[in-house]
Amino acid sequence: MARNMVTKWGLTDEVGTVNYSADEARSILKKNKKQLEKLAKALLEFETLTGSEIKDLLAGKKIKKKVTNLTKNGSSVVPNVTDE
Repeated sequence: MARNMVTKWGLTDEVGTVNYSADEARSILKKNKKQLEKLAKALLEFETLTGSEIKDLLAGKKIKKKVTNLTKNGSSVVPNVTDE
């Protein structure tokens, strides 16, 4: 019953109905739009980022990945992070 209260109906003992509206979500996205766009651009360029690379990127550092030592299965990518 408790699991259904939280997962299906959004209820908790302390808060009652969890009312996290779409308007609040939109507000958070708008507030962080520049950071989200920066992250999206980096993901389009590099496809994958480590947690450290994301933190550095959002802290204003530029991420550069160099292709090194081509292998039979593709390439090995080594990240370089520099200040912008």
